This record gives sequence, structure tokens and C-alpha cells, in this order.
Amino acid sequence: MKLKQQLQKLERIAGSLGFEVIYSNETNCSETDKVISVNANYTLRNKIYALAHEIGHAETLPDCQAAFGRLTPSGCDRSWSTREAEFCAWLAADLFANDLNFYDKYYLQFKHAHLASYYQKD
Repeated sequence: MKLKQQLQKLERIAGSLGFEVIYSNETNCSETDKVISVNANYTLRNKIYALAHEIGHAETLPDCQAAFGRLTPSGCDRSWSTREAEFCAWLAADLFANDLNFYDKYYLQFKHAHLASYYQKD
């Protein structure tokens, strides 16, 4: 499957969950607004990875909030519960990566860079 097709498939998955996908200057998932934002400056490959991760949040955030309470974005809060929510989203993204055949070294580099950032000191 070509990269553009992978991105379109993920956009349809997000839509089936009731989320609109927009491309802006940040990457996040707003459950309140039902909007997933992906950084428009990312390469096509990184847009796919980021969108898969944010769809992971769309799928897992309600359960994470039920288990841990209200969560803030990981960039602002490096608490255990926020990290756990990030890991849940990456696990969901791994499933998309396997299903859509983009689980490769580039995906892993992107994922591991983000995982490492959850433990960096400010």
C-alpha cells in the first residue's frame, strides 16, 4: 500500500470514530472537539505515524481517563498516568502499523523518539 493510501485509510478510520482530521501546526487529539490535529509540516510518512498515534488516543483516552482521571497533554505533564495514556496510544498505533504495513524501522525511530521525550527533564 502506498503512503498516500495509508494516510487516507487512517483518515477514514478517524472519521469512523467520529473525529475530524485537520492539518495544522501541532499534533494532538481533542476528545471534547472530536478533532485530531496533525502537524502539516511533517513528511507524509511522519503524518501517517502521528495520525496513527492520535487515533490511538481517540480509541484509548476514555478508558485511560476512567482509570487515571483527567489527563493533560504529555508535553505539559510527565506524570505516570499521562505516560500510561501515551503508551496505550502507541500500542494502538502499533496495531495500525501492522495492519497497514508501515511497521518498519522509520516508524520505530519516530515512536522511540517520542517515547524518549516522555522521560526528558525540562
